[in-house]
Amino acid sequence: MRMRTPSRPGNVPRRDVPGRWLGAGLTITLLVGVLGGCVGAPYPQGAHQDLVPGSTLVATPASGCTVYSVQSGPDDAPPVLFIHGTPGSWDAFAAYLQMPRLARHYRLISVDRPGFGASAGCGLRPQLNEQADLLAAVLNGLSPAIIVGHSLGGPIAVQLAADRPEHVEALVLIAGSFDPALETPRWYNRLAGGWPLRHIIPRPMRAANDEVMGLESELEKLRSRWGEVRVPVTVIQGDKDRLVYPANADFAERMLAGQSPRVQRVAGAGHFVLWNQPQRIADAILDASTQ
Repeated sequence: MRMRTPSRPGNVPRRDVPGRWLGAGLTITLLVGVLGGCVGAPYPQGAHQDLVPGSTLVATPASGCTVYSVQSGPDDAPPVLFIHGTPGSWDAFAAYLQMPRLARHYRLISVDRPGFGASAGCGLRPQLNEQADLLAAVLNGLSPAIIVGHSLGGPIAVQLAADRPEHVEALVLIAGSFDPALETPRWYNRLAGGWPLRHIIPRPMRAANDEVMGLESELEKLRSRWGEVRVPVTVIQGDKDRLVYPANADFAERMLAGQSPRVQRVAGAGHFVLWNQPQRIADAILDASTQ
């Protein structure tokens, strides 16, 4: 179809303006809808006292900022550290912090990652090693922890195991982004990173997009570190995941071939397997202590 020629140079005919606004509106709506798949997770959000009665909000100084976490369970029990994806916050794991079968055995710790939630004051840290350093501070003085990472929390957990092995007993990696070749920015990430949409989308989605835009190069740096992971690893991946390609689990299995990881490919499950199948995740955490 031929494009309409403006009636005067530099001017758009009045009747074309609504069409352009409609097109921009549809683009923004589509973009927010696509990115909303990362934030529209099926879990309640709110204050820790309301979501997990009896839990404690803990502030941990770390490299000039403060990392916040919500903790439950016995203080002297072995720790489990939960790391959310992008965007997200501690309450992605609120249901696990009050799960009796876990709370009886573990000190359950769910963090707000740097740049998100109460830890926003740390600023966004797209570098995986910087995030691992800050999260390691939460584990100082504790026995080695089972690290549970969902989505982008997965490679952060791997980085933590490679950089700070003294803090890590085992890894449970759920729908993790691992393969650099599969984690190149998608069309909507590039669109959201440019003007004017960058200034329109909500701040959490903007922060998440910034992390995703740099993730490929970060995963390339992490590639050479997988061989340093010397703890039991469980990988859980839904085969219908539309946000993180299921083949990421294949990559993790190859990288950990010497460790004989447990890989669960969950038929019919998507990216929200974390919330849709909590008993499966709890089983993996409990089993991690016996591997």
